[in-house]
Amino acid sequence: MQLKPYQQSALKVLGDFLGKAQEVDPAEAFEWALNQAPLEDQPPLRARLTRFAGPYRAPAGLGDTPYGCIRLPTGGGKTILAAHSVALARDVGLSRDYPLVLWLVTSNVIRRQTFEALTDPRHPYRRAIDKAFGGAVRVFDIGDFANITPHDLASNACVVVGTVQTLRVENTEGRKVYQHHEALEPFFNRLDAATLAAFPDLEKTEAGGVRYSFANLLHMVRPMMVVDEAHNVVTTLSDQMRARINPWAVVEFTATPRGRSNILFNASAAELKAEQMIKMPIVRQEHAHWQSAVAGAVSERARLAALAETEREPLRPITLYQAEPKDREVTVEVLRRHLIDDLSVPDDLT
Repeated sequence: MQLKPYQQSALKVLGDFLGKAQEVDPAEAFEWALNQAPLEDQPPLRARLTRFAGPYRAPAGLGDTPYGCIRLPTGGGKTILAAHSVALARDVGLSRDYPLVLWLVTSNVIRRQTFEALTDPRHPYRRAIDKAFGGAVRVFDIGDFANITPHDLASNACVVVGTVQTLRVENTEGRKVYQHHEALEPFFNRLDAATLAAFPDLEKTEAGGVRYSFANLLHMVRPMMVVDEAHNVVTTLSDQMRARINPWAVVEFTATPRGRSNILFNASAAELKAEQMIKMPIVRQEHAHWQSAVAGAVSERARLAALAETEREPLRPITLYQAEPKDREVTVEVLRRHLIDDLSVPDDLT
């Protein structure tokens, strides 16, 4: 899959930032990267970021860890860029030929979809990583972290796909990440005094020894953390990440960044349309209530589906809904139940 010019530019500024951050502090690297020459005669990034201009913001506990955000509208290819960014960990100064990447998503559904794509040798996401590392790639679901071996990390780019929830200790699944696992002993049985001195925050067992946990393994290896649409993971988990995960860098790909996101690159809907990433005009209409907005979307999809049946090539219109966080009114489950119970959308289409 050939990257569009705006996608190439996004990777360039991300690489500029991560590379410079190996020489200076992240705040200085952020400012420097925004002023580098653009690709394809695109305008300087400062001109692109008028809405988002502001100083670099280091989340609590991540002061010396580079944290940048790539903002692309929905449909702009965030996940393919995330796949291409894996090679940046090797190319811009990480002291290993084969990086470890902790790839975080927002839900178990997306986790399964991402894992399936990254383990499919024919999928563009996997092909992008395979090309960069000559096929020396291993992909793991975070629930299978005990299957990772020292040889895997030494000889392959390793990607571990998980959800934000797996890093929260109050979550049952998350606690497994921090628990002692004998299967991980090969990573810890030869720790010397220099390593222990370099990582004083490794969690200990009740007996005082280093805990054989996946979190401690991450802490020592220092993964690149890729965050796919999880807008608040960096700020809500920053203290735990610094103490337990110790990432080498954090890179967020999102369409809707939060106020604290350090936006390195911002693509507009017009740029997507120019690259034929958007096939039809965008028409926005305001509604007084969310239920009427959803009903209008269902009706419009049905109209487009009827038109699609007249086309020679098979077409299947889709509708994307953005639900609210769990502490708000219109959560994923509320929206889903409304589609099924009130608007008669089939269960298997939601």
